[in-house]
Parts: sequence; structure tokens; C-alpha cells
Amino acid sequence: MIIIILNLRDRALAKRAEYTFGQIMRYLGYGYKIIYGLNKITIKNEKRPLLIYYGDNEFDFKNKKSIQIISGRLKRKEHGKLYSFRNRDTALFEHDIILESFNILAREEEIGSKNADSHQRFAAEKSEIFRNLKDPTVNKHALALDKLIKGFFRLSDEPLIRKCHWPENKRFAACLTHDVDIVKFTKSDIFSISKITDYILGRNPYWQFDRVIELEKRHNFSSTFFFCTGKRHDFDPNYSINEEKIVNVIRLLMKRGHEISLHLSYLSYGSNEMMMAEKRELSSVVQGKIGVRTHFLRFKVPDTWILEDKLGFYYDSSLGYSNRIGYRSGFCWPYNPYAIGAEEELGLFELPLSVMDSALFEESKTSANSLKSLKKMLKNVIKSGGVAVMNWHQRVFNEKYFHGWSFVYGKCLEYFEKNGAFVGSARDIIGWVVKRNSISISEMQSKNTLKLVLDSKADADGFALRIICGKSSRLKVHKHKNLNIARDKEGFIVIFNKLRKDHPVSLELTRIK
Repeated sequence: MIIIILNLRDRALAKRAEYTFGQIMRYLGYGYKIIYGLNKITIKNEKRPLLIYYGDNEFDFKNKKSIQIISGRLKRKEHGKLYSFRNRDTALFEHDIILESFNILAREEEIGSKNADSHQRFAAEKSEIFRNLKDPTVNKHALALDKLIKGFFRLSDEPLIRKCHWPENKRFAACLTHDVDIVKFTKSDIFSISKITDYILGRNPYWQFDRVIELEKRHNFSSTFFFCTGKRHDFDPNYSINEEKIVNVIRLLMKRGHEISLHLSYLSYGSNEMMMAEKRELSSVVQGKIGVRTHFLRFKVPDTWILEDKLGFYYDSSLGYSNRIGYRSGFCWPYNPYAIGAEEELGLFELPLSVMDSALFEESKTSANSLKSLKKMLKNVIKSGGVAVMNWHQRVFNEKYFHGWSFVYGKCLEYFEKNGAFVGSARDIIGWVVKRNSISISEMQSKNTLKLVLDSKADADGFALRIICGKSSRLKVHKHKNLNIARDKEGFIVIFNKLRKDHPVSLELTRIK
């Protein structure tokens, strides 16, 4: 367990810091405990080999190892270094990674901003992290902290326990999604001779569901389809959720294992009444938890999050840009948004949108450049152990009108399979994160033995645990049924083939001198 000490005079800032540490620690997979204030007795009696300190001023912990972050320091050291070492026992961040991470996650710069486009969307080019969209800033801060944590534990010759990110210790994840907007001919098609010809011959260039299903079936992948239930504006999709053809394709998609979620209408992102009505309409067709993505990615921070949370949506996946790929909230990991003003962490998950087809091709122009740009972004996702959320509209799988778009999508699927990604729908991704978060790990240490007890609140087959060992330590693991144990340069990886709800599992790690 990691001990985090918050020593801040500003209570509001302390609450935001607690939230930010929570998101970062859950992402990294560490158990943690937060202590408010500098209680000398508590600190003296603390047996863990490392303290993380976030406060108004530096503090001398004497013989205890500490990582210190000073509140309000928003500057970087030379050559982009985030931290330096005061001595063998103390690492000091020169830059307040907690405050910056909070501001990015909560999208503080968007609140009250005048930097909007014609659809009232925050402009990517106006973001403070615009240059780093493909290399998520919050993940970089978290990994810098992680590097120090692991380093200090190695120096202490103590084992360090963390949850692996994805099932079976897969390197990263990919979430496949499709916004269902245009499914039939529109008024503007009268200006296209090619589409008039298609219409006369009875060909529907927009109805490409079979091609999507077939392509994903080759890799045994499932995905999420966002269907719209509201029609209030000219920009809204041109179908009704109750049309026989739509009902039938939804049934087919669910039968094939795909998820159906809600695509909010153009005007509803700021309306409780509209949002509630549209959710109710989809609930008459789809049972269970429902996620949401706004149409045209229209989003008002924090209002849209608050409304979605109030109405019980499972997750939102709207936080991306219509003209740029990358991470609007600087985080390639599902997280709980923070509502500035209300000053509360929401139960809703944000699953940040990484890549939308139109944004990719607007930015890259050609298939070759698109693949190059995607590869660059995905390398950072792999490095972070995060998730890439893809949005390909079903209509763009028509090669005649969108040449190369389905080809690029197919290459992405090949890349995910080749590089060992955990791939699934938004429901699959969020579902796993919820399971992972529900697993508690208690540690009981004696002189030469560390006993671990894992207790899960949900079935989490494939859950993987990393045991990072100090350089001079060797650990003997007493095997249990339904475990696979491997050793690498960092220590042990334990994969639980079967981890059942409310069935604790014990492991003993014995130090051999």
C-alpha cells in the first residue's frame, strides 16, 4: 500500500488533490491510503518504505524515503525533466503534476471558454495540451511517479504489489465503436449523380452494417454501436429507432455480441428532459446499463457529465475532437469525471474518445499518413498500458465514397491482434475496469514473509497481479489452483484463471536471503 500525505491549507485544493491521486493510483494499480496533515506519530509508526507527500512546502522526513510534490509549482526543469533528487531518500517534483493533471482531467480550461466552433464545441487548437494530444499528459505524469515509486521500493529491498491493467496481463486495450448517423439517402444526395444512380438501382451506400460485422468477426472482436432516438434538428440522424429495419439490425448486432448504446441528438447534450426522453426510448429496445456519446461530439463541461450521471448512464465516450485525434483529457484510461463547481467526483465513467474516422482523415489526408499517425499514437497507448477508443461510422465502410477508410480500420484490427491488445466494446472495457477496481489486496508482513489476500466483488477471470521484487530479493510463491505464475526481470506475474466473487485467494511470498 502506498501512503499519500496531503498537507494543504486550502481544503478545496485538498479535495481536488485527493480525487487526482485516486484516479492516478487506480490507473497504476496500487493500493493506497491518504493521510491529511503531518501527524508525526502516524508518520513515525508507518512501516511502509515510501511516503508520497503533496503539500504547500517541502518537508524533511528524516530517515524515511519520500516523493514530494509542492502545490502550485507549475514549471518544468531543463530538458523537460519533472523531478530531481534532493538526496538518496528524497525525490522532488519541480512541477506540480497533481494540479496540472486535475486541470486537464476536469477540463478546467473549457469552463466558460469562448474558444468554440460553429457547433459550440471547444476547439482543439485552443487547448493547452494541443501539442501533446497523441502523447497523453496525465499518463506521462502518472508514469513518472510510478518510476520513482518502483525505484524507491527497489532501494528498500521490499516487494511492491500492483494490479496489471488488463486481463491476462495484456499490454493495452482497444475499444471499437460506431456512431450510427446516416443510414439512408438524404436531400443533399440529389446533387450527386453517383448517389442518384445508386438510388435508381436500389443500392443503399449507407447501409454497411454487414461489412462491419464481417470485418470484426474475422478477429473475434465485438464493438459498440451508438444509435440515436431523437430527431429534433436537421443535423440529427435520418432514421427512427422504431423502424422495422433499424429494430432488426439492432437485434442482429446484439445476437452477434455487440453492444447497443445511446447517441444523443444534436440539441440534447445540455437538456435533462431531452436526454431522459432519449434514454427512455432506447431502454424500450435495449435492456441493461446504457452508455452514451453525444452527436457531433457536442459537450459542455461539466454540465453534460452532471446530467448524464444524474440520469444513470454507465459511461460517456464523447470527450474527443472532431478534427484531431488524441486525448482531449490527457488520459488514455477510463476515469470518473470531476464536476468543478459542484466539487464532486461523479459515478459516471468517462471513456475518452481517441480516434474518429473523419478527424483522422481530415488531419492526415491519405491512408498512408493515417496509418503513420495512428501508429505514433498507439505506441504511446501501449507504453501507458491504456486504451485506444476508435469511432468508425458504419457508412464509411463503403469503399466507393470513402476510399481507404475501411482499409485503415482493418489494419487497426490487425495491429491490435498482433500486439496483444484486449479488444472489445465500451461495455467490455468499462466492465473490466469496474471489476479491477473492485479487487482489494490486503498485505500482512512478518519478518521474511508477505501474505497477500485478494478479495473480489465480482468474477474477474484473467486478472493479473504483478509482484515487483527488490534486486537482492528472491521470492518463493506457494502455488494455488487456477493460477499461472511466471517470472521476468521485474519479479512475478500471477494470472488468476478463475477469480470468483467473494472467494478470497491467499498468496505467501517468502524472502530467501
